[in-house]
Amino acid sequence: MSKKKRNKKNIQSSVLFFALFILFAFLIVIVLEYIDFKKGERSFIFTRVINLKTYSEKREQFNKEILKMLEKNSISYNYFKDKHGKYHFKIDIKDLKFDSLLLKTQIIVKQLNGNLELSEIKILKNKSVLLFNLEFNRKISHIILVNKVKEHEAKIKKEDNSPKIAFIIDDIGFRKNASIELKELNIPITGSILPNTPFAKEEAKVLNSYGLEEMIHLPMQAENLNIEHPRDVFVTINSTNEEIRKLIKEAKKIIPFSKGLNNHMGSLITARRGIIKRVLEIVKKEGLFFVDSRTTYETVAYDVAKELEIKTTYRDVFLDDIQTYSHSMGQIEKLIEIAKNKGKAVAIGHPFKTTFKAIKDSINDIYSNGIKIVFVSSLLE
Repeated sequence: MSKKKRNKKNIQSSVLFFALFILFAFLIVIVLEYIDFKKGERSFIFTRVINLKTYSEKREQFNKEILKMLEKNSISYNYFKDKHGKYHFKIDIKDLKFDSLLLKTQIIVKQLNGNLELSEIKILKNKSVLLFNLEFNRKISHIILVNKVKEHEAKIKKEDNSPKIAFIIDDIGFRKNASIELKELNIPITGSILPNTPFAKEEAKVLNSYGLEEMIHLPMQAENLNIEHPRDVFVTINSTNEEIRKLIKEAKKIIPFSKGLNNHMGSLITARRGIIKRVLEIVKKEGLFFVDSRTTYETVAYDVAKELEIKTTYRDVFLDDIQTYSHSMGQIEKLIEIAKNKGKAVAIGHPFKTTFKAIKDSINDIYSNGIKIVFVSSLLE
């Protein structure tokens, strides 16, 4: 090969190397800019001027609408704008006004094509502190702190000796928005959440934000041999104390606002004194109350809980063992009679449309019989 050809080849190699280097550097810049864009920070490549303008307009429009709503409803608030252009709102609100505020805020956000996310909840002695992030164009525009003063518990303590009914809705967590359906019933109601379900953690947060009560719906082995009972999900007849403790502790992490527990299935476990006693001893150590779902006539779980001095009660009626509206209505009629006769009654249902409709259509009848609807924690013995 001649010297001239070698020089030409070297030049071509250098040009190719330089081109690849430039391309690689450009890709690195693109990746870094995209990361900034996804984090909501200003990006020279991905953030267009029109989007910045739209973001600003939406942010200010939200301020205008939310301030108008807060003032119209006499809700206490203050806010400031930080050096990054984010608005920080602090809102103090009574529990009974919270649902209405959240719904109206969600409508405003939806109209502006924003995204409102509940990011953190803290439970204090007499209130919940909720932290929301509001985004427009994938950039955080507002951080909203809500101090929600709880009133349900105070109201229950002031109740008289009239008969009382508690509704528990089991199997929460398989789908989104069951919590919204519970809220729309507009009564104190307890949601029992299955820990190992796709939406358990999300539904737990939302239920608590609505001021509703929630429990752990702990899977326990049934008599039916055709049902699979994996030991990392179910309490089984052969579960060790450590396995049971782990199941309950993990469930508390997923459902951190739960103060109680009831059994999911469990016809085998709740009928065996030895194993249910081991379960309930751990329930007591974890500071939880226990509701016996009574999935078998042979259950001894309630009796053992009483012996262990655990706060407890049991289910009187299943609302939807036959999943029809007429059956659920008939079961609520039985529930009313039980409450009138013994002073209280507990019903368990599931997140079915027919069940929710039956409860909603029965509320006036329950009240007209002089019966109050309360959280199940108000009926513990």
